[in-house]
Amino acid sequence: MQDLLYKEYHKRLSGLLAAENKYRKVFQKLASVASTEELKSAIIPEKTEAEQHIARLKQCLQLADLKAERLIDELDTTLLSLVEATLKEKKMDAISMDIQILQRAVAVFNSKKASYEIVHKMAVALQQELAAQLLEQCAKDNQNNYAYLLQIAANIIYPKAVIA
Repeated sequence: MQDLLYKEYHKRLSGLLAAENKYRKVFQKLASVASTEELKSAIIPEKTEAEQHIARLKQCLQLADLKAERLIDELDTTLLSLVEATLKEKKMDAISMDIQILQRAVAVFNSKKASYEIVHKMAVALQQELAAQLLEQCAKDNQNNYAYLLQIAANIIYPKAVIA
């Protein structure tokens, strides 16, 4: 049974690593089309701690003596497609674009938080204590990013939309 969980843990860690790399690239592009400075700042990879998450995931794989695979979870593939579609949107005013960016970013951070929490629980069950701590921190970072985006929505973007 532990062997089955170990394989699933490997698959999920690898999937998170591959997805984080793609999210980092697409969020950099997304930040460049956002019009609200606070939104831009909230989603750039440096502020979302994407590099730290990638480093922690690599460390978790190394701790378990695993090699990364490039398989991305179906949910992450769908979310990445939605974010990339937002980048191709040409007929939206700035406020509508920021609202769409916000919606996509909130969905991504919420999904990432859940994924990290699930893999954290696997690490605990597999007695990968350091990995569990690293994954728990990633989950908390994503929760904080999610909460910050909701604050930006309530205090900046939605009030701007009312005035416009």
